[in-house]
Amino acid sequence: MKFKIWFVAIALCLGVAGLRVLAPMPINAACLGNSGLLANGSFEDDKTSWRFYTDGAARLRIDSPGFDCTKTALVQIDQPGENTQLYQTKVTLEPATRYRLSFAAYSSNGNDLGLYLHEHSGDYTSYGLSIDQVDLSTAWQQFTFEFVTEGFSAPVADGRLRFWLSSHATAGERYWIDGIVLEQVPDSVATATSATSFDATATDTPTPEAPTPTAVPDTPTPTSLEPTATAPAAEPTTTTAPSTATPLPTIFVPTPTATNPSDGTPGVNPIVVENQQPGTTAWKLGRKANDSAGQIKGY
Repeated sequence: MKFKIWFVAIALCLGVAGLRVLAPMPINAACLGNSGLLANGSFEDDKTSWRFYTDGAARLRIDSPGFDCTKTALVQIDQPGENTQLYQTKVTLEPATRYRLSFAAYSSNGNDLGLYLHEHSGDYTSYGLSIDQVDLSTAWQQFTFEFVTEGFSAPVADGRLRFWLSSHATAGERYWIDGIVLEQVPDSVATATSATSFDATATDTPTPEAPTPTAVPDTPTPTSLEPTATAPAAEPTTTTAPSTATPLPTIFVPTPTATNPSDGTPGVNPIVVENQQPGTTAWKLGRKANDSAGQIKGY
């Protein structure tokens, strides 16, 4: 009898020891510390430092594998509503300074998203990055934008980086967003009178788990964007559209400005960015028109 008791005790100890072998591996420190001025840009720490809001029906969860590490943000859209966004607050910025923002993303139907950096509350002043349409596909792409900060004259710590989904998402759409990095471009302090500008490049990164990317036509047709409705008081957003882009080495090919058929005001000015790196696809970038106050309508 004593022999059986000792045998069971030894077996239990070995079982507990075996369970320890199955414990999760530590989070990759390089993934956690590689977001520049942002926190948890690779979502290795799950949803920490990120917020999600919708007045429709949508949810944020963490999926795997990620673009650069083991995890990624996944937004499931059941009904997009008028205000659906993934964002991070308390972003610190220097005035009249050039920054670089990069991230990777794709969507289940190839629908696009908007990207903004602005004051978190108050007047929601644009801080220099205001892009109505980032051209996603159904496979991972890595996007890089450079811009010069504006709208403030002293350092701030109240920036909100916002991924805006309401204008483009459809019911049933899923968005994967990962590898978000914001960093100051070295030796980039600009003069106080520097014009607002942003330059963008996109790199296709095919993955065997993703569908084949949707082909982009050689000559895109300008597409008018419908203005979004006023956001609820809980999460209002207002952004100021940038002035004419100042191109860097990436090639920009402007097309004629469309006209809003309802009131004759200028509409969308689509821009095609042709990425000349081998194995990449072209993608387009558009902006909304400004109202008389210099702010983007619909937020």
